[in-house]
Amino acid sequence: MPQPSVLAAPVRTTLTAALALACCLLPACGDKQGAARVDGKSREFWMDRLAEASPASKAAALAALARFDDPPIDLIAANVDADARTVRVAAIEALGAIGPAAVGYAKTMAPLLEDPPEGGDEREAKALREAAMEALGRLGSEAFASFSYMLVNENPAHRARAVYTIRPFVKALPDGVNTVLPLVADDNAVVRREAAKTLGVAAEKTNDRRASDVLIEALTDPDPGVVAAAATALGSVGGSSDREGRALSKLLYAHRQEVRASAAFGLGLMGVEAQPYMDELRDLLRNDNRPLVRIQASRAHFRISGSAEYALPQLEKDVASSDAGLCRDALRAIGELGPAAAPAVNSVIPYLEIKLMRGTAAETLAAIGPGARDALPFLAKAAEATEPNDPDRAEIARAEQAIRGE
Repeated sequence: MPQPSVLAAPVRTTLTAALALACCLLPACGDKQGAARVDGKSREFWMDRLAEASPASKAAALAALARFDDPPIDLIAANVDADARTVRVAAIEALGAIGPAAVGYAKTMAPLLEDPPEGGDEREAKALREAAMEALGRLGSEAFASFSYMLVNENPAHRARAVYTIRPFVKALPDGVNTVLPLVADDNAVVRREAAKTLGVAAEKTNDRRASDVLIEALTDPDPGVVAAAATALGSVGGSSDREGRALSKLLYAHRQEVRASAAFGLGLMGVEAQPYMDELRDLLRNDNRPLVRIQASRAHFRISGSAEYALPQLEKDVASSDAGLCRDALRAIGELGPAAAPAVNSVIPYLEIKLMRGTAAETLAAIGPGARDALPFLAKAAEATEPNDPDRAEIARAEQAIRGE
């Protein structure tokens, strides 16, 4: 656990002022509409399941009830304090699934972001904390007031969790950029990393000079995780000058692969503004010794140029990686090329036979569209080999429809 630390007084004062402004000016959020029946079962059926003693039954019922029109929010929220961890987590997830209509219970979940009392069950606290972070993010910007105090908490873990949690709705805050800016200079690396990521969302496509200045400074951070996060965020923010592109290009040959990959990805996010760095990206996608870097350089090259001429041949090579995660990344990158990836269909088809890759391969073929018509017989075989309730079955069906132009 990182040791508690205190932000410098000027930084903390600036951040506190930004929080006060944000909490006072939060916009109203709309309601979520659900289904009349869930999984073919009535509301009464799921209410009866909730009354059963089994934690598994209760958890399933909570997830289902959240999907109805006018869900029983009060009843669901009451289970946040249930005895069984499974039920508590399910109740929190259900409130998140309901969305802004459940924002009245943000204060119930906010304390779960904090560390447990000394001697508490850390495993349970971690499960509840992770569920609460995701749920609060889904409740929308009105939830911010319930945990904004954590952004200036002396415990760095609390600050990191809070800045992560606001990411889904930070653009809806009255001044999300100023709310996050001071935390990119926090004295804790985890906080700086999460803050850089959130700042990239807050200032996305705005060319915000304040955000760019802070993120360019963060590219010199001693922690490579912070540098990688800042590089991606900087590309997301963009810029009206070549400052951002030059800063990112200097990292394309950094020692750490995650930094090189993030710099390439950041340039790709900048689009045509990064055209001066196409030669460096071509060099990386062909010659870097790390598949992760080659994949990200290939994605960036295509985003900037709009041509798959250089990216596709390399991605076809990297999709054969023995690392499942990298193989999946390469498949998704091929899918990002859309119809231009049609020549790679035969490289994608074999992955329909591998259960762990089947869904991703189907997504890729769907993105290619009619140009993947040769894959239709293989998609049919993959469907036969997939259980009816397996999510991959739906991906296969979507791929077949996309290829047929339905």
